[in-house]
Amino acid sequence: MNDSFVPLDLPSEGLLIWEQPGFPQTDYAAFVLLGRLDPGAMDDALAGVLATRPTFTSRLVWRRIGWSMRPVWIDGPPGRPGFARRDFRAERAPADLEDWVHDKMKPVTTRIQDLATEPPIAFELWHIDDERWVLVIVFHHVATDGGGLYDVLRELFARYHERVMGMRPSWADVAGIHAQVGSSPPIAPVSTPRMVLRTLRMDQDYPGSQVAQPWGSSDRPSGRRMIRYRYDDPALLRGLRRRAARSGGSMTDLCLAASKLAIEEWNRAHGADADVFLHGFAVNQRARRPAAQIEGQGNPMSGFAIPSRAVERRNPETVLQLVIARRKAGMDQGYDIAMSEMGRKLQRIGLALPRSGRYTALRTIFDRKISFFLTNLGVVWPVIRDGRPTGETAIREVGRAVLHDVHSSVGGTANNPAAMILRTFLGRFYMVFTLGGQRFRDDEARGFADTVVRRVFDWLD
Repeated sequence: MNDSFVPLDLPSEGLLIWEQPGFPQTDYAAFVLLGRLDPGAMDDALAGVLATRPTFTSRLVWRRIGWSMRPVWIDGPPGRPGFARRDFRAERAPADLEDWVHDKMKPVTTRIQDLATEPPIAFELWHIDDERWVLVIVFHHVATDGGGLYDVLRELFARYHERVMGMRPSWADVAGIHAQVGSSPPIAPVSTPRMVLRTLRMDQDYPGSQVAQPWGSSDRPSGRRMIRYRYDDPALLRGLRRRAARSGGSMTDLCLAASKLAIEEWNRAHGADADVFLHGFAVNQRARRPAAQIEGQGNPMSGFAIPSRAVERRNPETVLQLVIARRKAGMDQGYDIAMSEMGRKLQRIGLALPRSGRYTALRTIFDRKISFFLTNLGVVWPVIRDGRPTGETAIREVGRAVLHDVHSSVGGTANNPAAMILRTFLGRFYMVFTLGGQRFRDDEARGFADTVVRRVFDWLD
């Protein structure tokens, strides 16, 4: 075992900080495969992948600055996770596989993982019936994120395919998500002090302490409700993209603007505050900042806030233009990169404090209210033409099985009760919501998500 310490990056440190009050940050991704699957070959493929990649364990160590939790690289096969097998063939085959998988994973999404004693990533292979298998990856966000996970799975599927079919697949080198492909414009240098001053000025106009949260009530102390919408109609999606393009924006802008209108509608219907909405927008740094591929082990993502007041949401096109302008300005000027740099500097300063003191100090900085958080993962394992993803997924057949669907749980924090991830997979468009159980009952979570989705498709009228 190599005892060199790997510094946590900003998102990983933030997730550990946010988790302290009792909100779990362990998630899962479940890939459904149809057809013949060789579990032994899948075990061998996983061993081959993990032999070429570092995995992590975590432990508390005493350093000159006090107790500190640091991930430790594990070298070599000993201690590496393998596939845990679960056989459900004796159970009645579920009609709704998505809800069934999510129910099975509730113990994961409703508990805090002890990173000092538990591995932050694990792999399971479920046998549902003669034709259905589910490959489940359970992970804490300090170990990996959605983008990095797709890279690992591409290697896993490629090694498995080669073992059972005798040849390396044509898609063995496909990107995990489309944001990792192609060139990006140079990032304009933005000094951290400048970014801090501009953020403080924005807080005067849109005070984070007065952010309006989506109304809800709960009878559960923790956990989250996952709600997924899947669209297979290419014409419908082309219509949304054309509608976004007419305003100079993207599908991400459309969904973020629609969520602003939806929260206002939802809150007014329940007699709740509907003034300042501070929305978070996540930006994938892989293509924009190559060092993000290797720094730390958590999400190579950063982001920035896109606030709005009720007066700015009186007209749907006005709020869409506000979102587009702020998103473009933030990315063009490198605010997302500057925020990450600022976080790293604060993190290094915080190392002078013991772990408990560091979390307390950093929480006052990171733990600000957000009305809604949006991440666009883009196309998973994309087919690229002329430097752009087509919306098609390159990986379809894995050995003698075919990929059929993906279910997932996405993280959230106690100060961010509502979030959505956009994903394109197998030609389908997914909107995946996570609604915090400490705020929303199940029926409310579905109603709120329905309101956001309806507002998205209102743009087509």
